Amino acid sequence: MGDYYQALEAMAGWSHYYNYERPHSALNYLRPVDYYRGDPGARLAEREQKLARAATARAAYWRDHADVVKERCDPSQKLKGCFVSLRHRQYKSAN
Repeated sequence: MGDYYQALEAMAGWSHYYNYERPHSALNYLRPVDYYRGDPGARLAEREQKLARAATARAAYWRDHADVVKERCDPSQKLKGCFVSLRHRQYKSAN
């Protein structure tokens, strides 16, 4: 940063990032702009709903892929095939 104006520009960019983009742990991982100018309760409720939808989708996924879990954890394979990933299983079935 060769001069004063470059330093001001860099500081303004960092300040914008800090206040408008970066979540803060002290504000329940909200951005300061959301916390002070918005409705933090609504943002936190939105986050809880999103997490609940993700948990439901994850449970449904694993319920639909129970055969993969069984294959990955079959004790009769003596750890040989115990860590087969979905991608590896799809590759093996395609060949």
